[in-house]
Amino acid sequence: MSFSSLLAHRADFDRLTGEPDAFHKVKPVYAELHRNVPCRLSTASGDRERTTDDTADLVERSFKLFVDPELTLREDDLVLQVRDAGGRVLASELDVVAIKPLSDGRVVHHLELSLEVRRGARQWQ
Repeated sequence: MSFSSLLAHRADFDRLTGEPDAFHKVKPVYAELHRNVPCRLSTASGDRERTTDDTADLVERSFKLFVDPELTLREDDLVLQVRDAGGRVLASELDVVAIKPLSDGRVVHHLELSLEVRRGARQWQ
């Protein structure tokens, strides 16, 4: 079974943009980065994970997202939403808190993103 066949979900990513204000702080304004990216979402509870094939009403606060290694991402990016094959939103407003490249010893096979549910409001560009 190939990695791409496991990517049953789709995700949208945004990136933090904006200019510093007079106090040298950047307003949290996000711009579109990647859309409709094939991925696999799993919820994480300690060291155990539960795959979210058909679960729309998730109450977890931490997630793992598996994506192709060619995707250009940073730890301050935002996962706007993750959808199942039918378009149902499984999770939304997730901060990328860590990016872990996973390899077979020779090449990077995929990226494992650690995500946390965002707290607070955001502004749209």
